[in-house]
Amino acid sequence: MTPSENCRGVRFSKNISPDPSNPKSETPYPLQIWAVRGIEYLSAQSKTWWILWGLLALGLLGAMDLIAEKQLSSFMLCFIPVMLVTWFAGLWVGIMMSIGGTFVMLTTEGVMGLSVSYWTLTGRLWSFLILTCALSALKSSLEHERKFSRIDFLTGIPNRRSFMELAEMEIHRARRYDHPFTVIYIDLDDFKMVNDRFGHSMGDALLRSLAQTFYQKIRTTDLVARLGGDEFGILLPETDPEVAELIVRRLQDVGSITVQKKEWPMPFSMGVVTFLEPPTSVDEILTLSDMVMYAAKKNAKHGICREIFPKPEESAGPIVEQSYLLKKSGMAVQEFKLTGLEQSRH
Repeated sequence: MTPSENCRGVRFSKNISPDPSNPKSETPYPLQIWAVRGIEYLSAQSKTWWILWGLLALGLLGAMDLIAEKQLSSFMLCFIPVMLVTWFAGLWVGIMMSIGGTFVMLTTEGVMGLSVSYWTLTGRLWSFLILTCALSALKSSLEHERKFSRIDFLTGIPNRRSFMELAEMEIHRARRYDHPFTVIYIDLDDFKMVNDRFGHSMGDALLRSLAQTFYQKIRTTDLVARLGGDEFGILLPETDPEVAELIVRRLQDVGSITVQKKEWPMPFSMGVVTFLEPPTSVDEILTLSDMVMYAAKKNAKHGICREIFPKPEESAGPIVEQSYLLKKSGMAVQEFKLTGLEQSRH
């Protein structure tokens, strides 16, 4: 693979306007933020914590009836702790709370001198159990749908939606902890030719093989996702240009080996952007990395364009040195400067 010419005429702005059609690009309301944080806090609690909380809540409801010296519809109120415990702690803990809620009502009414028939007691217990099983099934179904809504059905790796959600989280982490991260945008060259000449089944096999190759060779903290068609995105948290260089080299090598073993005439181009400062949105990440990838694709097949964003003047020396190392290893590398202007990729 011969090095490509220097990327020229590529311009992009530091601030890309958020996409209005993407809800992730909008700033959430404070109420939404607190709701999410509250759910995250409750989800992080252990089963032991939920058991103790549920027993305490049921005990307080029973004590309220005794203090008031009359029944305060504790049967309906007991549904609240039973539902919460079932949702956050699981089915079996919810069943325990259902039995506990029935016992609390029986004890309270017994102390108050109220008579309760066995049919009434059995009906209350079954009401709790039916609610518990229904909530558990609903949560399992939602988790299943949520999981597969973020997985690409063809390659088995995360899809574009999953990439955008995790990239949004990485932006917030970068702002808080002031660390860089890198995004790699990969596009297969002449993929349409493979489909036309060898059939769509061969094209699908190529996508699956490369997706699994990339997935196996990245770190456990990284994310590889299929962004659509023949495009892949790789998110490298807390990754500076030096570490990104090693990862890009590894991906280039294993990807080339995979293509050669299968005898596929399919090189791929890569755009690598290291963000020293967090961008304004995920749309900006995708726009910049796509433009860098397109520059590599336009100037040479199987090429690589690298950019640091924003590009500090004092880092010109180390960047040149890194480029030399990549070129020495046989990788096509292009460098280009930020101009502060935005230009269409076409």
